[in-house]
Amino acid sequence: MGAIAPFAAILRTAKKNRCNLSTHERYAPKAREALAQLRKSFILMKRDYPEERFPRPAFQIASIEPLLGTLTGSFPLDVKGDASAYPRNLFQG
Repeated sequence: MGAIAPFAAILRTAKKNRCNLSTHERYAPKAREALAQLRKSFILMKRDYPEERFPRPAFQIASIEPLLGTLTGSFPLDVKGDASAYPRNLFQG
């Protein structure tokens, strides 16, 4: 998945600089954007590989879905806790 690389790069940079990824004024918006892109790519992949036609890829997708759900659930949408800046359906499975 091409959406993992930007998120991983932001995580590495924030860790190297010892920044809080959820509250830092520079890294937090970038991380939220990268996470939203990751979630969007996952949803598109899930749509493109339905279980009826592609059982093996669908099984692998289903196995990583809880991990992605945990990641998106543990990362705050906004520093103030306000999710109004993001579409509601983007972070829903």
